[in-house]
Amino acid sequence: MDCQVETPHLVSLGARGIPRPEFYDYLMRNSYEKTLAGKWKLADKGGLALQ
Repeated sequence: MDCQVETPHLVSLGARGIPRPEFYDYLMRNSYEKTLAGKWKLADKGGLALQ
């Protein structure tokens, strides 16, 4: 989950901050996996969007 802001509440649920390059690596490795909502695709302006 991309939380963008690390809060004590999120940390209590197991969230942890990661460096941006590591986050993008996770995105690229998992961006073509099928989800319940469909497959992801690269958006025109960067990032990911559901197809």
